[in-house]
Amino acid sequence: MVETSGTRPSFAGELNNENPKQFWKDVDEYLSNCEDAKKCKRFGNLLKAGSAAESWFEELDKSTREDWDALEAAFKEKFIPKVVQQITDTDLVNLLLQDKPSEDDILTYKTTALGTLPYHVWWANELDNRVAKYKAGQHLAERVREALPYVLRKHVETVTSWKELYEAIKKADAGKMKEEVEFFKSRGIGEGEKKTEGARQGGGKEEKANDSEIKTLIEALKELTVARANAVSSFQRPPIYAPPLPSIPPPSVHSQRASGASGLRESPERRLALVRSNALAPPPDTDEGRKLYEAQTREWQTKHGGQSPNEYRPYPLTPGTLPVASKDCWRCGFEAHGRGNPCTRTKLPELETQWRMTAGFVERDARMRGVQLVTGEAYQAGTQSYPRAGQICVGGQWFPYIPDGEWSSGNV
Repeated sequence: MVETSGTRPSFAGELNNENPKQFWKDVDEYLSNCEDAKKCKRFGNLLKAGSAAESWFEELDKSTREDWDALEAAFKEKFIPKVVQQITDTDLVNLLLQDKPSEDDILTYKTTALGTLPYHVWWANELDNRVAKYKAGQHLAERVREALPYVLRKHVETVTSWKELYEAIKKADAGKMKEEVEFFKSRGIGEGEKKTEGARQGGGKEEKANDSEIKTLIEALKELTVARANAVSSFQRPPIYAPPLPSIPPPSVHSQRASGASGLRESPERRLALVRSNALAPPPDTDEGRKLYEAQTREWQTKHGGQSPNEYRPYPLTPGTLPVASKDCWRCGFEAHGRGNPCTRTKLPELETQWRMTAGFVERDARMRGVQLVTGEAYQAGTQSYPRAGQICVGGQWFPYIPDGEWSSGNV
């Protein structure tokens, strides 16, 4: 009777070059016809001579070496870690984007076991494998879509899941994309200019959707019922006396966007108070934080899908980023880079960028109007300097306010 089957496996314990989980599967198959006692005797011969794995085996207790179940448990404890190293969303997105299609790639094909495939279809299959390998969360699908080259991205609508992204990429018309690549190349149009040119030529669904965003935002801001969400800060002080608010000059363009159907207008002060009290805090960039973020985005899409975010519908913030209206970059969510310094980080989802932009305009308008603040045990205004924590007084109500930097010279 043949006691072994298949190819003889071997293992040296070099974890950077070998897959211990696959080795144990191969051992199970190779020794499948052996009794446990013979498996234990043969196992040591499958470890390479002079290797770290052989040294580990020789140092085991005799009782462990002669008990197949105990030997399996010892091997897995030593060579197959239970805890997988955590990776940040930004690094994970970069891993998923390996070999992403370039304009030149879109003009080519790949030969596979399934036949000859357009490059973008081949890459979608590769992306599918990486997502499964790294167990990437659904919330990263849109970030990957936004990192695709324009000629492909314009054929892929905003997505909320990996399945939607795979299907949309595979359905993209290779012939049309080739025409677009040749069109842009013939006119020397760079990546940054393509969206503008595409819109002028009657671009794709993404550009057409942008045309209606302003109208959607105006309609959304007509809602005057405030649904209180989690505050950015839990800072709370007991209400104390403050002088009445100064007279309010005519509202700016941005505050006029908050006009209601009845003609009522929210002042910049009131809008900033709503931003500060309703905005969701960015979760930490941890496993638990990412799970919370996924739940928040699902809830937001269920309640507000198809609408634009605003102070009444604050969009969830990417784990590990800064709060809104805190001198944050609207594209990446980290510290603003300043004019003339392009953002090189992974871009945020479009809805989060819209929300950060809206909150930033509101904060700027309120800062220009001299919002009244309360800190410590006394009211301060005018040219006084403020510490890092305080409250906004609007219509006799107090809202917590903790900005990213110091307040000074009446700045918010």
